[in-house]
Order: sequence, then C-alpha cells, then structure tokens
Amino acid sequence: MKISQKLLVAPVLISFALPVFAETTSDTLKITVTGTRSERAVEDIPSSISVIDLDDLRDQGSTDLKSITRYEPGISVYDPRSINYGGSQTTGNLNIRGMRQNRILTIQDNIRLPAGFYPVGYDYSNANTVDYFTLNTIDILKGPASSLYGSDALGGVVSFNTLTVDDLLEEGEDFKIEIPVNYNGANESVGGAGRIAYRDEESGLSFLAVLSKTEAKELEPNGAPAKYVNDAEISTKAVLLNVNKQINPSNKIGFTIDTYSKDSDIARASGNLSTGYFNYTKQESDIKQTKNRYIFSWEHDAIDKTNFVDNLKAKIYYQDYETKDNWNEFQARKFFYGRLLNNDRDVYSRYKLIDDSYGLDLQLGSNINNHQLTYGLDYSLTANEYHQDKYTNTGGTISRTYFGTDYPIKRSPDTDTQRLGVYIQDEVDFGKTEFIYGLRFDNYQLNASADSTYLDYCQVDSSPCPVADLDASSFTPKIAATHNLSDQLKIWGQYSRGFRAPSWWEMQASQTNLSASAPYQSQPNSDLKPESSNSFEIGLKGDYEKFNYGLTGFFNTYDDFIETGVSKGTATVDGVPNVAITTTDNVKGAEIWGIEYNSEYKLTPEVTGLSLIASAAYQEGTNKETDKDLANIDPFKVVAGLRYTTSDEKLTSELITTYVAKVATNNITNYEPKEYTTLDLLTKYKLNDSLDLSLGINNLLDAKYYQYQNIPTNVSVTKVEQYREPGRSIKAGFKFTF
Repeated sequence: MKISQKLLVAPVLISFALPVFAETTSDTLKITVTGTRSERAVEDIPSSISVIDLDDLRDQGSTDLKSITRYEPGISVYDPRSINYGGSQTTGNLNIRGMRQNRILTIQDNIRLPAGFYPVGYDYSNANTVDYFTLNTIDILKGPASSLYGSDALGGVVSFNTLTVDDLLEEGEDFKIEIPVNYNGANESVGGAGRIAYRDEESGLSFLAVLSKTEAKELEPNGAPAKYVNDAEISTKAVLLNVNKQINPSNKIGFTIDTYSKDSDIARASGNLSTGYFNYTKQESDIKQTKNRYIFSWEHDAIDKTNFVDNLKAKIYYQDYETKDNWNEFQARKFFYGRLLNNDRDVYSRYKLIDDSYGLDLQLGSNINNHQLTYGLDYSLTANEYHQDKYTNTGGTISRTYFGTDYPIKRSPDTDTQRLGVYIQDEVDFGKTEFIYGLRFDNYQLNASADSTYLDYCQVDSSPCPVADLDASSFTPKIAATHNLSDQLKIWGQYSRGFRAPSWWEMQASQTNLSASAPYQSQPNSDLKPESSNSFEIGLKGDYEKFNYGLTGFFNTYDDFIETGVSKGTATVDGVPNVAITTTDNVKGAEIWGIEYNSEYKLTPEVTGLSLIASAAYQEGTNKETDKDLANIDPFKVVAGLRYTTSDEKLTSELITTYVAKVATNNITNYEPKEYTTLDLLTKYKLNDSLDLSLGINNLLDAKYYQYQNIPTNVSVTKVEQYREPGRSIKAGFKFTF
C-alpha cells in the first residue's frame, strides 16, 4: 500500500479504535420517515440510511445529486457529458451498491417520480426532474425496500422531501422570507430562489411559496482541449405552492402545486461529433422537460390515543411529465475508397416521451400493547407514450424515410401501468432488543394499446409484433432486529426482499435497421418475469459524547435480471438475410457484497471545536450468468477530513480528502482509470441572523482524474479526456433571511 493510501486509511482505522475512550452519548439527532415509514431517529433504524440536510455545510449551495452525494459511502452518480444521439444530459442516475437506473426507486413526498427512460443512446434519469431549492432533505435507503415501497425498490430508495412551512418557521415565528443564491464554478452554474413562509396560529392557515431559477453550462473536464467541451446552455425553473389548513388539533388538510421545467440546448464540440458511416459537421439537441404535480393531503393525529387508529396520512395526486427531444444534425458528403456514400443533408429528429400518473397513498398507524403498527395501501395508474419522428432535407428535397424506415414511428405501444400495494409493519420492543418486521403484497399490471403507428413499424416474420399485457404479483417480507449492547453501542441485522417488474418499455420495445452494414432487429419479449433480490445486512452503531460511528456489512443476491441485447442468433427479415436478432430477457442475476464505515470523532468534548470525520466503502460483485465482475461496482473509496466549529457556532469549516482506488474488475476493455486523491475545503459563516455565507474550493490540488462509472465502454484512449472530472473550482453561496 502506498504512503498516500496509508495516510488516508489511517483516520478510519484510528477512529474505529476510539470507542473505548468515549463514555456518554452525544446529542446529535437526525429524524427520518423513509426507513420505516414512521418517524424515527436515524441511529435507531436497523438498516443503512443516509439523511442529507441541504442546509448543512457540505450540501449548502449544491443543486445536483452528484455534488450532494460525493462524500457518501457506497454511492456514486453516473453523469455522461458526451451526448449520444439527443438525450444523455443527466446528473440524476444514482448508483447504490452496484444497482442503478430503475432498480433504484425515486420518490418525492412518497410519490413516485417519473420512471427513468433508457432507450439506446439516451438517459432520461428521473432525479433530473427535481428542483433542489424546493427541498429540505434527501433520504437514501440502501438495499432492497420493496416491503414498504413495492416495485423498483430492488437496490434502494431515494426520497426527496419537499420543504414545509415548519421547516422555515421556528416556534413563535409567523412570517419569513429567504433568498438563497448559489454559484458553482465547475459548470458556471448560477441559481437562486425566493422562499416565503406564513403561518396564522389563530385561523390555522399557513402557506409556503418558492420560485427558483438556475442557469448552467456543461461540466468542464480538467485540462481537456476545447474540442471536447460541448457548448451547453441548461436552464431550470420551478414553482412550489403549499397551502395548509389546521381544521382542529387533530386534522390538517393541504394542497400543493409543484411545477418544474428544464431546457437544455447543447451543441457537440468538434471532437465529440459522431464518426463512421457519416461525416457529421454539426450535431445539436434541444431537450425540454416539464413536470407538474398537484397534491391534496389530509393528516390526522388523534389526541385521544385510545382509538384503534392513532394517526393517518392520505394523499391523492396527479402528476404529468413530458420530455421533448429535438435533435438536428448535418451530414456532409463522404467518400469511401472513391465511392460516394451519401449526399449533403440535414437530419431533424423529434422525440416525445409522456409519463402521466395519478394515485392514492393511504398510511395509518396504531399502537397496541407495545406494538407500533404502520399499514396502508398505495395505488397509481401511469400512462406512457413515446413518439419518434424524423425527416431529412437534401438539397431542398424533404423526406420522412430514413435508413429504410418510414416516420413517424412508435417503438413500443402506448401502455398503462397499474400498481396496487398493501403493506403492514410492526415495531415491538423486548427489553434491550427491538424487532421490526413487515410484509407487502403488490399487484403490477401492464395494459398495452397498440395503434397502427406501432404495428406498422414492429414486424416479426413479416407479421405485426404480438402485443401482450402483464399481470404480476409479489409478496416481499422484511425482518430486522436491534440489540442494545450498552447505552452507547448497538448491533443490528436485517433480511429484506426486493422485486422489480419489467417496465412498459422493456416488455415490448423494438428496433429494426435493415439498411445498416450489419442489419439488426431487437424484438419484444412477452415472457419477461420480474426481477427479485434478497439482502442480508449486519452492523454496529456507536453514539458517544465524543465519538459516533457505523460499520455495516451486506450481502445481496439478485435473480432473473432483466437484460437488454440478449442474442437470439440471426434470421431473415423482410428478405434481408443474416439479420442479428436480440431481445430483452431474464438472465441469472448477480451477487454483491461489501463493507461500509462512517464516523466522527470530536477532539474536544463540546459540540464545537475540532473533529475528525471519516468514511469508507468497499464492494465486490459477480455476474452469475458469466461469472465475471460486475461493471457497475464502484472502486474502494475513503473519505477523511477535519471539521472545525467556533465556540459561537457561527463559523464551520471542513477540509476533506477523498481517495478512490483503481478499479478492481476484469470487464475493462479500453481505458482503465487510475486511482486518485482529491482535496476540498468547505466553509460556512453566519454573519448575523439575516445572512449566511458559504464558500468552497473543490479539487483544491487541481487533480486530473476520472470517475469510473462515467467512462463509456467504447471510448478510445485519444478521446477519453472529455470524460475527465472538473479541475479546481469555487462553490459559493449566500442566504438572506428577513
């Protein structure tokens, strides 16, 4: 092990040995409802969960998921910066312990966000549809959580929690205005918001309004030539209005309007233009995303706890989401061995994705003889459509036929997805041991509606593709236990099961290209089965006056993985021989195990002063189909640093170093990223009751490094610079309150 690695690992090993010197518990407390659906302190939850407060030092001024999670063990964010076709501008695809995309359930206020959409060459990740100025906290639950949240919680849950009036107004306050403004030099992002909160105790009326806007460019790779830096203008806007009425001490109703829009205008740099069959001289995309949520809620908290139902939370909602992806490119004439392959032409592509849903979420709680029951149901119906259109202009001649395909087309039939889940969970104490166990039943239905646009395009053996529905059900149990070894130290363990049903796109999407030099066809598969997972975790949690830490070991198995591009050999399609046939199918799955650690040791007994912070994560994963290493496993990572807080708690500063080891996988066939170390300096200062300031310098030593997950498998060494992470950059912000 190199000296630099030893220096980085040492704080972790030292801090792990320190509990023997600690005596009494600390007063640090974070509350969440994500881990158990009931309000609990994070330290009391027998699972791996991180609660990220966006007003904390590290996260103040962060407006994307990658920045917010950069210090979290076992987590990374995939953010491709070279646009493949028209989509692929994302910082919202979270990798949790080797699982990503729709194997991670993403919710906001317990309502599913639009599912991520990943056709070939695109990445419309669902966490891109959230405005961080409207959020209070982000909870990240690692490992399967289908016993509480149903399908898609196969590898974990990301819960975005919207600001409420109570988050802004302290006890006794009735009015407040906040104006936060942030700047990030890594992508020249400038964002700001206005937040207004009002509460009238006498009438029981309260409201919160937020208006925000952010402008940004593309992340600039450190030291990469200008020919690899795309010209991007990315603008987001959001409006949040939440109105509540306290009808009586036990009942409150509310109404929320939440709108979000993102407009990304991107022109590929010359070094990133596609090559091969065409000679591209221009490739531009304009991606517009809009999301609107309308929520009516009712909360009941009984004063008299003698009734069976102690509390109730109910929501009905409607959410509409649309992505419009306009892609323009110019293909110049190209000669190959003296033969003209194509004429000059402009190509215009117009794609539209629709994801509209409405639903009901009902949760109840009861306390019966030391048993805290949480139970309820959730129902949703989602309508999905994906339209593709394309036309060319060759010397003034307009054509809607491209590579032998007549546009417009649909590669999948319009589909309604119906989800119904019923769950129950019990929390019960037996002296020093607490058990949490639960069971959920889910019914998942896909109802496809094929029109002529789809049937004309999707042909198998000269006949329209078969259109099939899906009706799948699943029981997902969970059992967990926590045992207090002492007042400061507890051991916990859990087993949980997860499942994910095939999406509407995986079930019946198709693609045919018979004009290519290597013709191919991807066919739908009506026999897809849901994926499933089993997770086993064990951990230690210590909470002392000067020291707190967590150590977790996990082993996860995944079965019936849904994988695209599974070969079915070759066939003759519409008279074209030797067409490569692929489909989406279930394969054996994967096994993943790992160890995670995090801690803080206070060098002074007070809350203020100097403290040592540390975290580490190590994972290994195996593809059970090929017996090879999984490509989505992050390399070994250690985060260590110093935090200092002045006695008046006005100034807090952190110096954080991050070490990421070389990738331990046999799947790399092109560029293999090296190990790297970065250093960040973060500071927050409360000037007075009205003004908070923050300043950070990321990558203080200006290291040139790559994040493994962001390097495509087909990139050449000569072009890899475009995927390098940003160099030294400033992150700054202020929040004015009155």
